[in-house]
This record gives sequence, structure tokens and C-alpha cells, in this order.
Amino acid sequence: MRRFKINLLYLILLLPIWGVMLLQLVVRVKAIKENYAEYSILFTLIMLALIFMFYFIPYKCRARRRLSFNYILITLWSAMCLLMLYSDIVVSKKYCYLSLTLLILFTGLFAVLQQYGSKERGKLFEIFLLAIETGFIGASLVCFLFRPYTSGIRYSGLSANPNVYGIFLITVWACLLTKLDYCIGRSKDIKKCIIIGAELGTATMFLYLTAARTSFLTIAFISIVWFIFRAVYTRRKNNPLLKYILSTAAAVAASFAVSYLLLATVPNLINKPIVFERDRLFTAEYSTPGVCYASSQDDTANTPDASASDKDTADRDVIKDIEKDVEQAVKDVADEPSPISRLLSVFGEGATLDIILNGRISIYKEYLKHIDFKGHEKYGRKVNGTYVVNAHNNALQIAYSYGLGASIAYILLCIFTLIYSLHYYIRYHDKRKTAAFPMLIVISFIISSLTECILLPMQSLLAFCFFVCLGELMITYAPGRKA
Repeated sequence: MRRFKINLLYLILLLPIWGVMLLQLVVRVKAIKENYAEYSILFTLIMLALIFMFYFIPYKCRARRRLSFNYILITLWSAMCLLMLYSDIVVSKKYCYLSLTLLILFTGLFAVLQQYGSKERGKLFEIFLLAIETGFIGASLVCFLFRPYTSGIRYSGLSANPNVYGIFLITVWACLLTKLDYCIGRSKDIKKCIIIGAELGTATMFLYLTAARTSFLTIAFISIVWFIFRAVYTRRKNNPLLKYILSTAAAVAASFAVSYLLLATVPNLINKPIVFERDRLFTAEYSTPGVCYASSQDDTANTPDASASDKDTADRDVIKDIEKDVEQAVKDVADEPSPISRLLSVFGEGATLDIILNGRISIYKEYLKHIDFKGHEKYGRKVNGTYVVNAHNNALQIAYSYGLGASIAYILLCIFTLIYSLHYYIRYHDKRKTAAFPMLIVISFIISSLTECILLPMQSLLAFCFFVCLGELMITYAPGRKA
């Protein structure tokens, strides 16, 4: 009975994590600048709920421990947060007191988590991954039912921007790759790998339609890194890695095709598209404002007073429409603005590095000119007469918004977090189900933040996961901690 209660409490922890993901969804489809204060308050309340739930889990799940963190990571974390706080005080910010969110809420979360032993924290991370996986499944169902794609237009999913949805898919991929790593490492039933492969196939399909190059390259890189590590460890244990990989790859391919056809037909059949106010048309080369989704389907088949013959005709029309949608989807799939085609297009004649990076070099140069030690009020500024919302680089954004000192601390924090995350996987790859997650998240966060700004944890799931994994590494590598 006691064990049942403990497991029930662990499952209740899904609620605040889902709450964070739901808030991030709202932020993605609405403008954050008009409602930043409200979002910050909601995020604070959810984080406090998460901290209190961790604290009030039955005492025997925890142990009295002296507060202790890894010296290097906690020093760099504190330095970054305090320097950001100094900038918040001396220069009023548009997105004010992010420093306090990091310093108080996340450090408080770290302090509570360090009371748990290694086994219990592993269980908490399993719940965390379950929340991400179920959140992705829910988001996919909504997309399949109510968010159709338009041929030739980059797909935005449950977001107003395909790049932002691509960042979300990175986190999902890291979660599923972690589960796959455990199944292969423990030689689990191959059916589990096939199920994970089906989920990876759906994520791949969405990634393909977003045509998000940063997300594509990030996912490709972490997959290669993971495969190298896993190949080394399975070779030592003589595990049949190839069998698992081929089965998973087959499931990915099948799921990709099925998911693509579902997205091409079901939303048009239902004919109740969800349209966000900030939806825009994103092509492979240029973005033009407008509403992304519209349906030309007639709704008469759903009218209650239609005659039987009319209904039969309508049913036949629906079947014909589905067949037409499928044929058109198969025909258009090669013409979609996929990440691969967008990557290949940069090697066209006359392509410069600035063109390849969509003007980011010009943005970087402009931001570099205005870096100081105090920071600035806004995240964005005008570049060549056009207002850009952020620096499209985390380190540069922190340097511009919070001062050079905070950026140096952030860069050093990322470097040491990466080192510890790699060692974490090497140390625990055969001991913990979620051993690969910190490594995959940290690498993903660092690569993505080279061309995107993903600082706000109430806006980005990847940023939120990075900070959570940072806390795990702080605790694991604290002085006196046992493996």
C-alpha cells in the first residue's frame, strides 16, 4: 500500500510538468512581450508547486543531507545569476528579473532534489520523460486533427513559428532517444524499440515539414554522438545493436509515411482548423505575414437535415476527397521545403555565409557593437533598418542584455556542464534508465543556442530541460556523493 501511494505521488508530479509545457504552448502561440508579467507569475506558481510536491513526497523517499553542490557548477551558476541580477537592477528590462527566476526558483528546485538519493532522482527523471512523451503525443493528436499543413509552406505545428516548433521537437527526440538507449542497453524486447521508433517517425515527419535547419542539424548531431557511444558499449557486451537499429529504422520509416498521410487527410476531413492569431506563412526562402491555414472543403455533409441520398453522395465525395488528398500528398512530398532541401539550397550560386544563416552574421555584428557591462532594456534592436526580436545566439544575447561578465559566466557554465554530462553518461549508461538524457539535452541546448535565442524557461522546453539537467549534474558531482 505504501509503495502504491509513493508511485501515485510520483505520477502526480506529471501535473506541474504538464503545466509548464502548457504554459510554453501558450507563450509559443501568443506574443510574450505583451504578457510577460502574467507568464512569469504563472511560471513562478507552477515552479513553486513543483518544489513543494518534491518536498512533501514521503520522508523515506528522501534523506537528510547537508546542502552540497558541485563547486565549479554552482559557482558559475551563481556568478551568472548574480551578474544578471545586477544588470536587472541598474538597467530596467523589458523581460525583467529573469535572474530571480533562475536564482531563486531553479536553485530552490536543486536544493530540494539534492535531498533525494540517486535511485529516487532517477525515478523522478523517468516521470519527467514520461511527461514530455505524453505531451508530444497529445500535441501530435491535435495537429493530426486540427492543424493541416499547406503544400510549399513550412509547418508550424502547435506554434506560430516552424523554428520554434523545431526546437520543441529536439527535446522530444532527446527524450525518445534516451528511452531507446535504455532498451538497447538492457536488451529489452524489440517490440519496445519498434514503439519508440513509431514515435520517432512521427517526430521526424513534423521536423521534415517544419524545414527547421537548426533543429535538423542538432538532432542529426546528437543522434550520431549517441550512436557512437552506444556502439562502443554494446560491442563490449556483444549486444545485437544492428538488430535493434534496423527494427527501429523500419518503424521510423513506416510511421513517417503513415503520419504524413494522416496529416494530409484527417484535418481536411474534419474541416475544423485551429488558427492562431500570430500564424504566418513561412516559405523556404522568405516569410510573409498571413493566416497559415484555410480549408476549401464544403461542410454540407455534416448538416443534420440532409436526405439519405444526399448523405450517400456526401460520403462518396468524402472518400474521393481523401483519395485526392493522399494522391496530392504523395505528389507534393518531394516539393516540401524540407530541412535537407533548405540545407542544400545554401550551396547555390552567390550564397554567402550571411545568406546561409538568414542574415544572422549582420545581426551578430550589430549586437557586438553595443555590448557593455551593464546590459540593455530590450532583447531586440534594429539591424539594417529592420527590427529583430533577439540576437539569435544565447551567449551574445546575454552579453547584450545582461553584460559581458554574465555572458562569460554563461559560456564557462555551458562548457563545464557539457563535460560533466558526457562523464555522466559514461558513468551511468548501464545503471540508470535516463543516463543519456542530460548529455543529449546539454549538447542540443548548446548547438541550438548558437543560432537561436532560447533563454526563457517559460518559453522553451529545451531551456527548461537544460536547467533541470544542470541541477542533476550539480548534485551528482557534489563532494561526497556516492555513485
